[in-house]
Amino acid sequence: MIYFNEEKKEQAQINILPMIDVIFAILSFLIISSLYLTKINTIPLQLPLSDSTSRLDKKSLIISIDKNNNIYLNQEISNIKKLRFDLKNIIKSENQNIILSADKDISYGEFVKVLDILKDFDNINFALSIKQKD
Repeated sequence: MIYFNEEKKEQAQINILPMIDVIFAILSFLIISSLYLTKINTIPLQLPLSDSTSRLDKKSLIISIDKNNNIYLNQEISNIKKLRFDLKNIIKSENQNIILSADKDISYGEFVKVLDILKDFDNINFALSIKQKD
C-alpha cells in the first residue's frame, strides 16, 4: 500500500520578477523612442533683436520669411500671390491674430510686400516676432 505524505504539499506560486523586468524594458523603450519623435514646428530664422518685447499667448497664424525670401504660412511654403488667397480662406473670424516672423537678413521689399497683403484685412491683429536682447 502506498501512503501519500500530505505535509509536503507545495503551494502554487507566481513569480512576478520576470514580468516586472519585461514591463520595465518595454517602458524604457517607449520613453527613449518618444524622445526622437518630437517635432519642432518652426522655420529656422535669425530674428532681429529688441529691448522691448512681450509674449502673445493666444492662438495665432504665423507668417515666416526666411533668409532665402521663402514665405511660409503656418510652416507651409507659400508665395506672395498664394498668401493673399490663403489668408482670405483662413481668416473668417473677428480679431484673428497673426505673427509675422522674418529673418533679419531679408530684403526690406519682401517684408513690405507681406505687410501690404496684411493691411488689406480689417479683422486682424498682427505682431512682429523678435528676439529679446540679453
